[in-house]
Amino acid sequence: MTRIIIIVLLSISYVTNCIAEDVIRNGVPRFDTDGNIVNAHGACIVEDGGKYWLFGEYKSDESNAFPGFGCYSSPDLVNWNFERVVLPVQPDGILGPDRVGGFIMVPSTG
Repeated sequence: MTRIIIIVLLSISYVTNCIAEDVIRNGVPRFDTDGNIVNAHGACIVEDGGKYWLFGEYKSDESNAFPGFGCYSSPDLVNWNFERVVLPVQPDGILGPDRVGGFIMVPSTG
């Protein structure tokens, strides 16, 4: 009986500690500190001076328009703060208003 009580108490302690910690979970949306879903598709994370930076393609609507890259910062890889959209749409050129995702043709694969 004593063993069962000890096992139950240790299990409760373990579960309580897991709930209290910040945990990174796969397969669920991540939210920024404002409660919005992190918008950074195909993201890349860079560490600089103890701070993490996440950059990824920012999606704005259903048309596959590309308004820039979402930039987020984090002290711990769990809590992300939206900084701003970097490389925003420019008046013209390759960063202009008509940029939309496309295809790259590779001759060897047809």
